[in-house]
Amino acid sequence: MRYITLCLVLLVALFACQQKTVVKRDKVDSTFNNNHKSTVITHHVEIPGTEAEDCIFDTSSYKVTTDLIYAFNPQQKFNWNPNTKIATLFFDNNDSMQLSIGGCDVYVYQAQYFTALERMPDTTFLLEKAAWMAENFFEDDFKEVYTRNIANKTYTTETQEGGIHYHIEPGTDGGNHHYNGIDIMRENNVATVSIIGAID
Repeated sequence: MRYITLCLVLLVALFACQQKTVVKRDKVDSTFNNNHKSTVITHHVEIPGTEAEDCIFDTSSYKVTTDLIYAFNPQQKFNWNPNTKIATLFFDNNDSMQLSIGGCDVYVYQAQYFTALERMPDTTFLLEKAAWMAENFFEDDFKEVYTRNIANKTYTTETQEGGIHYHIEPGTDGGNHHYNGIDIMRENNVATVSIIGAID
């Protein structure tokens, strides 16, 4: 009887462990010297199966975002904020980038590049960074649409407070892809370039 009870306990424990897989990834101590504070993340723990079950899309923003970061560069330094679900990437030139990918009913690709304010007038450099972000971190039609619009200069501009908005031509996706365009802005004494795409 003890043998059967022990087997049942082990089976229950085995299935319980399979339901909650814990993934730990070590991060590097990352310092960003461009008016951003130093951050350290030792471990991030993700428990699959805790996402909303009625979502259309995969809600594991951490996995989706970090998989694309590691595909770009397995040695890339970054910090993951579990509250905002945003990864901040740190580059050797003191620039940084924030990246968040995922969603529940709307799947969003969002990237924002931060560089020295002196770069603000150099819209060619900033548009190249927008194309670089789309090429390396966006998937689906978003990569192609952003890079093509920037390369072919098929966008219209609109001056707005603190910067410029670039309207882009949408892709041929059947209407469920939405493009927020490109924003080049002055924020907190840095120049930023942002791109966003969403699928509903």
